[in-house]
Amino acid sequence: MILLERSLRIGDNVKIDGFEGKVTDIKTRYTMIRSVNGREAIVPNEKVITERVENLSLSDPKVLVVTNITVGYDSDVAQVQKILCDCAGGSERVLKDPAPIAHLAQFAADGLEFSLCFWISDPENGQLNVKSEVHIAVLHALRTAQIEIPYPQRVVRLMGQN
Repeated sequence: MILLERSLRIGDNVKIDGFEGKVTDIKTRYTMIRSVNGREAIVPNEKVITERVENLSLSDPKVLVVTNITVGYDSDVAQVQKILCDCAGGSERVLKDPAPIAHLAQFAADGLEFSLCFWISDPENGQLNVKSEVHIAVLHALRTAQIEIPYPQRVVRLMGQN
C-alpha cells in the first residue's frame, strides 16, 4: 500500500511515533528508518498506515532550527539581535532566505532570553553540528562586544537551628 500510494519514498526524512530519520528501505511488512545519530528503527507498515506520519521531505526539505541565548539585562536588545543574526548568517549551511531572525523571547530569571531562528536545507547532515557552529560564533561575538552572558544565580537561605 505504501509503495503504491508513494506517500513515503526511500530517502524521505520522516517522523513516526517520535522517531525521526531517513527512510532507508521499504519492505512488505516494515519500513526501515535511520536517524542522524545512526540509530535505526524498524517500523511495522501497519503503524505507518494507521498512525500519523510526518513526511518532512514531501513538501519542503527545509528545517527550522531554534536555539536560545541568554544575555545580561543591561544589554542593548537591537545590538544582540544583530549579533545573533549575523552569527547564524555566517554559517554556510544556514539559508539566507528566509534570513535568520532573533526574538526577545522572555525576561528570564538570569537575563534576557533570545530565540535565534534559522533554516537549513540539509537536515540529513545533522542539526547539532550547525547549532554548535552558530553557538561558537555567538559566544565569540558576544565576548568581543563585551555583552555579558550571565551565570545562573540562586539564593540560598540558611535557617538557624533551634
